[in-house]
Amino acid sequence: MTFKEYLTLYRERSGLTIAGLARAIQKTEGYIRKIEKYDYTPPTYAVCCELAELFKLNKSERKSFMRQAYIERTQSESSFLSEFSLTKIASQIAQKRRVEPIVEPDYAFFVGWNTFENQPLINDQTAQDLHLFIVDMIAKAESECIHIQIESNQVRFVIRPPRALDLKSFILGIQSMSAGIVNNHMPNIHTPVWDADYMLNTVGSIAQYEWGESIQVAQQNREQPSPSDT
Repeated sequence: MTFKEYLTLYRERSGLTIAGLARAIQKTEGYIRKIEKYDYTPPTYAVCCELAELFKLNKSERKSFMRQAYIERTQSESSFLSEFSLTKIASQIAQKRRVEPIVEPDYAFFVGWNTFENQPLINDQTAQDLHLFIVDMIAKAESECIHIQIESNQVRFVIRPPRALDLKSFILGIQSMSAGIVNNHMPNIHTPVWDADYMLNTVGSIAQYEWGESIQVAQQNREQPSPSDT
């Protein structure tokens, strides 16, 4: 099956119209139609995760869905390869890594995200399960959880990661897997669990870290208009 066939199948099985799906993942109806009707490139990994949650795909369905999205996204970029020598590119990347200084920062990062449309989806038991899960995932990533706070409509924590950790991918992974915890407690949710955006800010050295100030700075950064909004 193609990605557009998967998307149409699972959308209709979930009882969603094109308009309903567009609202749920904060995209336009035209975007959904391009995928379903005109073989438009599948969405990003983060959006595919949202779709998998929204459609409540089982493990096998999710694997096939995500694999097909990856294959078609990769194929859409493959024409670039004819323009370059992969051996030369690999050599250039390796050379760049050799000359860049390796610095192990003593810095922490504030991470946060909200529930979809700030819905109060997290009760006390869910918060407890999320807390244990996130702290465990941070430890498995050889990182340090400095602080964590979970409320009815938001997750906030401060992490000190190793230099090698791809923090953005790590956050997306935690969001995707933790959504399942919320769904287990509230199985009748018909929207994504988490908002599409998340906050990620450097909070300085561990010695200078202040939780309240971290939240304030992150919130200010989130509220600042982007260049396209001005």
